[in-house]
Amino acid sequence: MSRPDRLLPSATACPTPTAQDSRTARALSRVREGNALAAQWRDAGRRRRAEIRMWKGARSLEDLAVLTVSWLRGDLLWHPNGHRGGPDPETLSLVEALAAANAAGCLTLGSATSLAMKAVR
Repeated sequence: MSRPDRLLPSATACPTPTAQDSRTARALSRVREGNALAAQWRDAGRRRRAEIRMWKGARSLEDLAVLTVSWLRGDLLWHPNGHRGGPDPETLSLVEALAAANAAGCLTLGSATSLAMKAVR
């Protein structure tokens, strides 16, 4: 007959996590995060090159106006005027008006909000 303690798994069958295991897990996590960031960086580069090709492929002012509408609305991240990531914060209030003007075929090259000036006495 077998001994009762042999029927139960021994303590060594289920090792408890050690400090080495947690260090390995953290290292693997950092490697995965690094790989994800590298993939995002590569994807951003591919997207930027694709957007540059779209701008270079424009053959008319209407083509440029359509691309400008896409950029104003956030569909494109790169603009040949040097702006990246969309219009500047002070232009956000004008985005819909500028997009409408460009969609109508009027290419806008720049914009600026105006300030109401008090009369100087």
